[in-house]
Amino acid sequence: MDNTPNLTLLLIQSGCFCTTLVLALVLLMSRFHLQSLSRGYETSRWLLFSALSLYAVHYLLQMTFGFRAQGEDVGTLVNILFYLPAAVLMSSATLRTSTSMRYLKRFMAVGIGGIIVTFALFVVGLCIFHSLHMAWVLHVIEVIYVVMIAFFIFNPGVELRRMYRKIEDETADDNSKFHLYMRSGTILLYAMGFIGAMSIFSTRMVLAVAAFFLLALIFYVVSFVSVGFSMQALSSIVEEVDAEENTSLRYAADSKVESQNTVLPSAATAPVASTRLTEAQTAHIQSSIAAWHAKQGYSTSNLTSITMAQRLGIPKRQLTQYLAEHEGSTFRVWLSNIRIEEAKRMLLTEQDYSIESIAEACGFSSRSWMMEKFKASTGMTPSEWRDTQKED
Repeated sequence: MDNTPNLTLLLIQSGCFCTTLVLALVLLMSRFHLQSLSRGYETSRWLLFSALSLYAVHYLLQMTFGFRAQGEDVGTLVNILFYLPAAVLMSSATLRTSTSMRYLKRFMAVGIGGIIVTFALFVVGLCIFHSLHMAWVLHVIEVIYVVMIAFFIFNPGVELRRMYRKIEDETADDNSKFHLYMRSGTILLYAMGFIGAMSIFSTRMVLAVAAFFLLALIFYVVSFVSVGFSMQALSSIVEEVDAEENTSLRYAADSKVESQNTVLPSAATAPVASTRLTEAQTAHIQSSIAAWHAKQGYSTSNLTSITMAQRLGIPKRQLTQYLAEHEGSTFRVWLSNIRIEEAKRMLLTEQDYSIESIAEACGFSSRSWMMEKFKASTGMTPSEWRDTQKED
């Protein structure tokens, strides 16, 4: 009998085992190279490490006991028992860095519920058939698996896009690493869903898509480690969403209790959802911004609307409201414009400064980021703009 297919499968399983094990060790060792970590990122690291370790254990067991060789049904069953928890862990790792805890808890509750139901059916199948060949029980488990994978893929999409817009609006620096991680995480979720839903049912599909799966996994882990160096500043925005949602929930709960125990408040005492800043508040914010500008506060990179509000000594909500009412702008656009104007001034007055030195002095996170924002604003590179000013 030709053992080539079994040998090929064994080689692929060993390759997957080595790759997932090495990636898990990379995540573990990266902890010692990141000096400043957010709580959300650290939690994501351990969730992702657990998922990769689970994959490694799965491939080791597949090589040791040859479940796939016992039949497509046994191979499918064992794959589901490992892939479903791994998918929950990996999806949660992606969401923990990019979404609020309130959403993540709901998401994980559904995932854990699906795992419990799947393993309960597995136990029922063992009790009925006394074997890993479970006939109709396996078909029920397969349906649950496909539904759960579809949930992991499509449900987080809306939340990830919401947080993407939030981070875009409230930072002024280059967040390309974070965006790359979010994109790679989304791509991996789709890849995991497609590969997981298809390959586990067929040995031929496993052979066909294993390389793509490993490449997607490597790309994801590399992106995850890379984004760790810039996650500290961005995590405050994600944590702020948690605080806002918790405040809204507490207010809703308090309002419900008060409505049960008191009469309906009059218009004079009812809370106002949104009011304009008073003249005193506006004057205070303007003077604070002027003092910050005079001290060249814009030269600090990694500023977010939250850290900016803290430096000004005002609530972040008031800063955002001030920029909308009096500047007609978001924090991201407003701060970028300030830095670009300062860059223009330095291009004319500091002839000996390099573009890189000017970018650093103005608070841009890199020379390339300044070049991108400057050209978007003026239609020219900094050097081209300076040359046109000399001609005038």
